[in-house]
Amino acid sequence: MTSMNRAQLLLPLLLGKLLCLFILMNLFSLKSYSQTPERGETVAYINKILGDRYRVTCKNTTLVVTFYNENGEIVREDKVPTPDLDLKITYEAEDGLLCIPCMKDQPECLTRVLTLQKIKKDMGVSVFRLKTKKPSIL
Repeated sequence: MTSMNRAQLLLPLLLGKLLCLFILMNLFSLKSYSQTPERGETVAYINKILGDRYRVTCKNTTLVVTFYNENGEIVREDKVPTPDLDLKITYEAEDGLLCIPCMKDQPECLTRVLTLQKIKKDMGVSVFRLKTKKPSIL
C-alpha cells in the first residue's frame, strides 16, 4: 500500500472525527453559556419576593439595591460587584432578615449610601427585612 492510498483512506476518517468533535464542542458550548432563567427573570423574581420597599437592578456586574420608605422616598442604596458576593445567603427567621454577605477576601465589598443622612460607607453585608416567611429560594 502506497502512502497515497493510505492518505486517501485516512482522510474520510479524520474528517469524520473532526466533524464529531466540532458538533460536540458546539453542544457543550450552548449548554455552558446558557442561563435558565435569564438574569432579567431572576431580578424580577427577587423583586417580587422583596416587595415594594426594595428594588433590585443589575448594571453590568454591579448589583444595585434601592431601599424605599413608606412614602416612596429613597432612603438607602447598596452597590456591590456581583463576583464579591458570597452565595451563603442566610435567613434569620426571628427578625425576618435576609442577609447576603461579602466574600471573606472582600470584607467590605458593599458601598452603602444613606441618602437622607448623606452618609456613604463600606459594609460587609446587605440586609433585607422581609414581611413574608422564608423565601423558597433558600
